[in-house]
Amino acid sequence: MKKLPGLMVRAKRKTYGTASIIDGRINRDESVIVVDDSICSGNNMLDCIDKLEQAGLHVEGCVCLVRFGYDSGYAQLTERGYRVLALFDQGFDISPQMPNDHYCPDDPVKESFRHITRDEQTLPDYLSPFQAIRRSINHFWDSGRLLKPPAIFNQPLETRGGLWLSLRAQNSVYTSQGRHGFWQFPQDETISSPLTISYASWLLAHQLKDDPHRQQCLDNSALGLSLFSPLESCSPGEIDPCQHGLVVRSQEAPWKMGGALPNMPGFHSTVQLLWHARFHNTQLWRYEPYHLYRHSVRKLVEPGAEWPKGGKSVTEQQWDENPVIIQQIATQLLEWAQQVQCGETLPESVENLFIPAQCQWLFLSVYARGTQIACMGNIPQDMTDLLTLVKSTAQDERWRAVQTKDIPVYIRVAILSQSQYLGYAADLQTLNKVSLGHDAVAIQQEQQFALILPEVAANYYWTAQQLNDALYQKAAIPQQIILSCIRFINRTAYSIPLICCGGLRVLIHHQQIGRPATN
Repeated sequence: MKKLPGLMVRAKRKTYGTASIIDGRINRDESVIVVDDSICSGNNMLDCIDKLEQAGLHVEGCVCLVRFGYDSGYAQLTERGYRVLALFDQGFDISPQMPNDHYCPDDPVKESFRHITRDEQTLPDYLSPFQAIRRSINHFWDSGRLLKPPAIFNQPLETRGGLWLSLRAQNSVYTSQGRHGFWQFPQDETISSPLTISYASWLLAHQLKDDPHRQQCLDNSALGLSLFSPLESCSPGEIDPCQHGLVVRSQEAPWKMGGALPNMPGFHSTVQLLWHARFHNTQLWRYEPYHLYRHSVRKLVEPGAEWPKGGKSVTEQQWDENPVIIQQIATQLLEWAQQVQCGETLPESVENLFIPAQCQWLFLSVYARGTQIACMGNIPQDMTDLLTLVKSTAQDERWRAVQTKDIPVYIRVAILSQSQYLGYAADLQTLNKVSLGHDAVAIQQEQQFALILPEVAANYYWTAQQLNDALYQKAAIPQQIILSCIRFINRTAYSIPLICCGGLRVLIHHQQIGRPATN
């Protein structure tokens, strides 16, 4: 066996002889590995490394007999780029062997369920989950015991991936009074939906039990459930921020876990969602290894309650993607625009078609030779409003100049829905909630209003500042006036070539120009 040379680093410099702080033959052409009995705070190891590097040596890494958890000097050394190895971990390898030593369970929330004291009474079957939750919480506060869960609720609930229970004040829906829950990992024992709801009720009741106003808080607030499908192990590239919530769990400290929900305001990409889950909610170290899971989310809110948008998967077909609804509207607009282009008279009365209430704005744009020659929008209540929209758009001098001519003309129908109030500001950039090229943006001050479609910002390569300036100019509002800012989701658009006098074939082309709805 080859013998390796060694150095000894002193805590303090010798006061005699060579007065060295490092004993041994120093060879700056070889890397150094620091060996210690344990890593706790890591201060001794870091001090040793600093002295070696000041002597011109390259430190490759560190080895110790025992580490006192990953969240110690071990993680700090790893963050500084050193390779670190421990033969034993105090939490995983030593504490479980010591009867009276503190041991942190892999899932502290599930471990706490062992402290639940059950009542002899059982909740009746076919309650709504919210009735069961309220009864369970009130009974726990009164008696300290938790009612047994029913065998079945009045509806099926998907809780195989876990759930989170929220309590929100109804006089301020963005004020959370309490929130608790847990995840069900693939290796965990299966828990039924009624039992999962019961556990979540106990967690929320226990969280609020010391609040002197807990009863008033519960009575004046609404309950909401985030229900998770089974957790699936995945890579970051397999996450859709509009469809998937995600869960991060440390490989080094499994009790460290956190998640993020889909379609949350301000999150437009997987990178943002993963960063929020890893570093904000789970508080991992930068190089800390972790397991990643994805799941879908169904939001269930107490009947009649107001609730913030977002935090759920967009799995069902959206109304503005339903061809039965959209095709009829687009076809009718195409027919009327065709009559305008060919110089025909528009009808005075029309048969009514279904227009969903979620359609908050509908814009008709007309293009010729790659240039917009008309654009108008309104809030359609019925087909008469759409006919009025076509008539108004047809009065644009730019479109009138090419009507009845053998020039290819395209129309574009943009449907805006899911408005979101962004805030009160003089500069959109300060709100940091607008996705250029995806969102339609509007500003309003009393009766003055302006709205710009997302393709305008995309076509002109506008920055947020240029979009902000254009909105002020369009609304005829002086710059720096503080006003209300609103965004709309522009999910669907249609590019439709008209049959002009030259006889172009009619083609309806569906093009999704916006991301799936986020809230």
